[in-house]
Amino acid sequence: MFKENLGGRLLEISEKVYADVILPVPVEGLFTYEVPPFLNKKVSPFVRVLVQFGKKKLYTALLVNIHNSKPEAYDTKCLLDVIDENPVANEHQYKLWNWISAYYMCTLGEVFNAALPSGLKLQSETKVMPDLSFKDYNILSGDEVMIHRILTDKNCMTIREIDKMMSAGNAVMLVNSLIKKGVVLAEERIVEKYKPKRMPYLSLHKRYSNNEELESLFGQLKRARVQLDTLMLFLNETGALQQSSEILKEEFLRQTGAKSHALESLIKKGVIVQNNKEVSRLLKNTSEIIQAKELSDAQRKAMDDILFQFESRNVVLLNGVTSSGKTEVYIKLIEKVIEEGKQALYLVPEIALTAQMINRLKDVFGDKVGIYHSRFSDNERVEVWNNVANEESYSVILGVRSSVFLPFKKLGII
Repeated sequence: MFKENLGGRLLEISEKVYADVILPVPVEGLFTYEVPPFLNKKVSPFVRVLVQFGKKKLYTALLVNIHNSKPEAYDTKCLLDVIDENPVANEHQYKLWNWISAYYMCTLGEVFNAALPSGLKLQSETKVMPDLSFKDYNILSGDEVMIHRILTDKNCMTIREIDKMMSAGNAVMLVNSLIKKGVVLAEERIVEKYKPKRMPYLSLHKRYSNNEELESLFGQLKRARVQLDTLMLFLNETGALQQSSEILKEEFLRQTGAKSHALESLIKKGVIVQNNKEVSRLLKNTSEIIQAKELSDAQRKAMDDILFQFESRNVVLLNGVTSSGKTEVYIKLIEKVIEEGKQALYLVPEIALTAQMINRLKDVFGDKVGIYHSRFSDNERVEVWNNVANEESYSVILGVRSSVFLPFKKLGII
């Protein structure tokens, strides 16, 4: 018998390990699953896990607790997999979700489902496949025969794909009938929604950091003038002879006007190495950072009053008409919070989240500002979520109401 630290707790490894999870379903309470031995070292609080709930349905659940206590009320199923290496949520969020669940009289699963971006929710999808040994078409209706023949041709389809082909919109009923008759087989498969964006980067093969090898290469390319010109453009643009460097392929072609066919030839020969790297979908701030405006006497008094009120209460009302200078006070308060190593959330209505508002904050805080709103794609929302979880990426979030669900670790002011 020995002990191991799992998720901050010492657990007896000789005993079975169990995990309490939140399921994105409107059912009260947490659900306990057994952790199979091969997943023991992967589990930790607030990672997503894959579980079976019911007879066949697969769900993305959030693991919130690890222990050695077997539930007495029901037999446990095993976790199927651990999805994340790092937590996607934290203890602060969990407390907030519990408060929301109690205050609004809804289940924790409903809060979890509302809080997590859809891009982080793996979904199980029903795939339908034909039984190729089936031949008795006499027992099938016309629509059932058509579905079986299409499946035989395509080998595998989702119910959604079948439904699009059926004008009556009765695909679920027909597939259920075909399953009962033993004509088709169905299975649940997991679909990952979030896809990291990857783009090709170029670098000089390390072999050519040797001057002799490079001179030899120049000689070999004398008869391929366009390739030699492209190589020279690459060396000048990247400074690859002085240091190991790389450049986005698209950027290199755009900035130098190099011929793409010549570049592809150099890649094929192994002179230039192309690697696909994960990149952010979120726009970088390209404008110069400027100093926040100095406060007027009235604004300074308002800020001093707010800070004084914060010593005894958590909520303060700053009342002022439009264009009275409230934003400058907010910016100074945010600066103070960042200096303390904390994060800030600037909440605005969707209609007020304009380019002017975004630029106003980015002019002062640059890439420390993250934006979160409904016009973002699912993939963009996941990237903002992950950046907030890594508090070194974003210190300020400018967003709409759903931003309160983001995984802040050191939220200092809203």
